Amino acid sequence: MIFSMVMICAMLMSSSMVILTSLQKPYEELQIETKAPTSKFYPFAKDNQRIGEWKESLERLKTISQSTILKRHIVTEKMKYKGKEIEAFLSLVEYQQDVYGEVRLLDNKVEQPGKGECFIPAVLANEFGIKKGDQLTLLDGDMEYKYTIAGIYVDPYALSLSYNLEVLVDRIPEELRFENFLALYSEEGASGEDMILEYLDSKEGILDGRFYTVEEGMSNSSITEKILGGILLALSIIVFFVSSLMIRYMIKNALLQENKTIAIYKSIGYGNGDILRIYLTFYLFLTMTGSILGILMSTFLSGGFMKKAFSNIGEINSPELMLPGLICFLIINTVAFLQIYLVLSKLKQYRPVIALSGREYHLGLCKTKNFGWMEGLSFSPLGMAIRTIRRDKKNTIYMILTCIVSIYMVNFALLCFSNIDSMQKDNYYWIGFDQHEVSLTAINPKNFDEDCSKLRDDPRVERLIKNNFEVGVMIPWQKGMGYAIVYESYENLNMPLVRGRNPKYSDEIVVSNLVAQDLKKEIGDYMEVYLKEGKRVSFLIVGTYQSFYNMGRGVRLLGSAFTENDVALEYNEASIYLKPGTDRNEFIQSYEERFYDRMKIVKREDKFENIISNITEPQKMAIGPFMALVLFIGGLNLMYIVFLKNSNQRKTYSIYKSIGYHPRHLVKMNLWYIGMVAVVSMIITVPIFLSVFPKMMVLAMAAFGFEKYLVSYNVITLLIGNIGIILVFLFSVYLSSRNLYGNDISELGQE
Repeated sequence: MIFSMVMICAMLMSSSMVILTSLQKPYEELQIETKAPTSKFYPFAKDNQRIGEWKESLERLKTISQSTILKRHIVTEKMKYKGKEIEAFLSLVEYQQDVYGEVRLLDNKVEQPGKGECFIPAVLANEFGIKKGDQLTLLDGDMEYKYTIAGIYVDPYALSLSYNLEVLVDRIPEELRFENFLALYSEEGASGEDMILEYLDSKEGILDGRFYTVEEGMSNSSITEKILGGILLALSIIVFFVSSLMIRYMIKNALLQENKTIAIYKSIGYGNGDILRIYLTFYLFLTMTGSILGILMSTFLSGGFMKKAFSNIGEINSPELMLPGLICFLIINTVAFLQIYLVLSKLKQYRPVIALSGREYHLGLCKTKNFGWMEGLSFSPLGMAIRTIRRDKKNTIYMILTCIVSIYMVNFALLCFSNIDSMQKDNYYWIGFDQHEVSLTAINPKNFDEDCSKLRDDPRVERLIKNNFEVGVMIPWQKGMGYAIVYESYENLNMPLVRGRNPKYSDEIVVSNLVAQDLKKEIGDYMEVYLKEGKRVSFLIVGTYQSFYNMGRGVRLLGSAFTENDVALEYNEASIYLKPGTDRNEFIQSYEERFYDRMKIVKREDKFENIISNITEPQKMAIGPFMALVLFIGGLNLMYIVFLKNSNQRKTYSIYKSIGYHPRHLVKMNLWYIGMVAVVSMIITVPIFLSVFPKMMVLAMAAFGFEKYLVSYNVITLLIGNIGIILVFLFSVYLSSRNLYGNDISELGQE
């Protein structure tokens, strides 16, 4: 039992550490191999003629050695593969040898894409099953642009579907709009962060573009693994804490069973120190071998979780085990040593004359008291179970502790599953936009205003509000901060806020929690924002919000904040609210063919699907296996406790049998005993869990600035899950009580 518990705990803890650390080295090696730019710079101003100015000003910085101008077309049109639309953030980027010449090409001999060819990132190929030689089609109105996949590549900027992926082409068609950006290379020893800080100094704290550093790219791409590893690590620590208490309990029971053997050791001359070393060596051997085997087995668990991440960088799944395994080994065996030593230090209490005379030691276990009022109860299984709870408090406490942890963990898993299923449905809450019914995204922005006017005239439409989720703005001394969510109006919108309200007037702003923290601003304060270079405006903060979008950093503004300050603004998205009774699917279908070349029209729940999946996928991967392991450990603990209880009470049970009680009577007693303990544990645990769960998840999402967590309680799922827990516990008890069917009445005669 000790060996099994240590092995499982080591496997969980080690695998979580492996997941958290395994990508760091491969990512660093990928950066060196591909000679990736230290950062990419995307100017907010869409003035391609000025790209030379930015290039010169950036190259004057001491941290930057050189820069290369690149062209990209952000894909707002439909990109299709085998007739199905690809849902991802994509850009067509013209191939440049000095930037992309060293990218890692998978199974490919072509050095660069030719006419009508492209290179695609491995993460895109893996997600949609795209292979070399297949074809992608870009639909722009009546025009079709076909690209044959000439290569699949990997570089540090193309590792996650949740961020913009570059499809490398020979050239961007002249009919498509493009924008220039810069690939920046640093001087030796300088990081992307150093570039940003020096650029801020040169611009008096104003960023007129978005820096996307290679460190940021790799860090963002490993968010899935960080969330997954963090969840597993936190839960494995809790399981190990309970298991360490159980190890202590098991050793105490083992020493009680061995009291005569220990007495004989002492009577023939062994000292306390000698006996301590014998047992300490034995139990440490169990924990060490168990932890080593668990650490080795953790590669199977972590390997399953990490397979996708390694395939996205074109490597065989080879997680680093040495350092995480060593840390896990030291933690587990240090805690185990302390628990074992604390128990074994009580060996000096043993007196050979007492042990050999038949009297028993307790070592803090199972101190029995006489409860006279209980003696009046009948000898039914229920009555006997109640007496056991009252008399055997130590065992009962350990059982309650085991049940509480198991119930808590399983409820955690069940509620996470419920929330995962509802996250996409509630995407407006997590991304931070309004809860509308139909979403529009412009394919051809030139006709977007005209198309929105036509939709407003539809009798099924209650109202239409135009918006833009990526308007470039500049906030002094906010590195990485550069985008605003802009709406025509926020009136009567169900749009989540943490505090305050959305803007009503053009001089008001709502900021994300992370921006408010960085700027040390609160509601009622003023903050300065550059709507474009040279156009500084002071805004009153009227609210704060939380969001996964832009990694939790952003602001909300009214469109009038731009137009009233003579700053051009272009809307490229819209929210549609339908009148009651309107069939949403029918409404979408009626416009899909009509506007297929001008805008995407989808259900609001399908908006930003990639961002939501980046949060939910790690939870799905971690929760199922973890729930099974928690139930297994909980059932194993209960089996052992009941087995020991049966062994310690064998004489009492033999007396019951001798006066006519059938073993089934005793098995029912154990079932009643554990059943009552489980129900009491559930009554204690579930209310506490329901109040603590949102706070736990807020802590887990702190990196995104979350202060509130939307919980969807599925009562039926929780009810069925908790009934299932009790059934697993009762089944474990039944298995451990089968030894009661043995005939041990003969022991009474031997006594």
